[in-house]
Amino acid sequence: MTDPAATHGLWADLAHSNLSPAETDFSFIGLPFDGLASARKGAAQAPERIRFWSQHLTPFSEDRTRLGNIKVCDLGDVQIKNPESDFDSIYKKVSMLPNIPILLGGDHSVTIPIFQGQRERFKNKRLGVLWVDAHPDLCDNFNGSKLSHACVLRRGMEFGINAKDICMVGLRSWEDQEIDLIENGGLNVFTAADVAERGMKEIAAQVRQIFARCDAVHISLDIDCLDPAFAPGTGIPEAGGLTSRDVITLIKSLQGLPLVGLDVVEVAPLLDPSEATVFAALRVIMEFIAVIAREKQKIIMQINPQELSITHNTTDHRFEIRVDDLLAVSEYQLTGNVITFYHVEVPPEWEGQGIGGLLAKASLDYARANSLKVIPLCSFMSAYVRRHPEYRDLTA
Repeated sequence: MTDPAATHGLWADLAHSNLSPAETDFSFIGLPFDGLASARKGAAQAPERIRFWSQHLTPFSEDRTRLGNIKVCDLGDVQIKNPESDFDSIYKKVSMLPNIPILLGGDHSVTIPIFQGQRERFKNKRLGVLWVDAHPDLCDNFNGSKLSHACVLRRGMEFGINAKDICMVGLRSWEDQEIDLIENGGLNVFTAADVAERGMKEIAAQVRQIFARCDAVHISLDIDCLDPAFAPGTGIPEAGGLTSRDVITLIKSLQGLPLVGLDVVEVAPLLDPSEATVFAALRVIMEFIAVIAREKQKIIMQINPQELSITHNTTDHRFEIRVDDLLAVSEYQLTGNVITFYHVEVPPEWEGQGIGGLLAKASLDYARANSLKVIPLCSFMSAYVRRHPEYRDLTA
């Protein structure tokens, strides 16, 4: 549903309807299903309301990370009428994606095929799961169903996700059949009380250390991880939960880890007339996107020297490499048949990537081609000649 009063486009102007998943960073998929929720319904309306209000967000994170270099495609909704058969289509869709999926539940049962799809995508790799939830959802069977929203993580472990690669944050409610796995199953458990007593920064540091050994990390976030003061619109609100700031701190702490997906579930808009719960979900989504955006910006700054072109600026007597606003130079003075290299400068963003060496080589190759004697006056050029004896015969 498009809002005629919207101040921005879908997904804060990041959506591109003409681009495929292979051409974008993220794929949004809605999963409007709450048929396996055990308490109050309403999560089926979440994808529509989250999309609706995404048109009122700006393409920035809270720390002003610019998201304009991010492209997303919205693949619409997957309709679920019969979970036993329809979950298979979710699994296949996720398993074939070439980019990062962001999935909008729906009750938490929709994460079962998401886990299956991610396990397939990274079947030869170590897949970690950050489980942010008030509940462990480790039941084997709940209300007569193995696909209940109370059985999600148990099914995920059956798909091959190792217990020691699962971090559970925000827990504070338990079923009897979950206790043995919680206490003896090798899971990394951080309760809401742990966060309150130790602080999220300390907890997040532990989580990050655990995931450092993983090849890929998926985040599954049930909005009931938040205290009802921050997200009342959910099927089973549990008092004593995380704050919005706790969750944002946790998401941002994952910077640099191999994040491969996010699902946000159990948002029930009809149970929160203010729609603050929807906006809480949107904040999580945008901060997750910002983590990837910051990584993408780092990659952009990593230049492959072999793909760069060097320009010889004879007017200013220098060799140049320019990319956008960044400029590296090797400057010289020519007197008769003697060329003096007196300055080499590389932007800090390119340090350690061999750009200075590329300029030095081009400069010295020019001197050799023109039978010039070289005076390596600047320390960089002098050191380069010492390390490359093939150029020593050029020095005056």
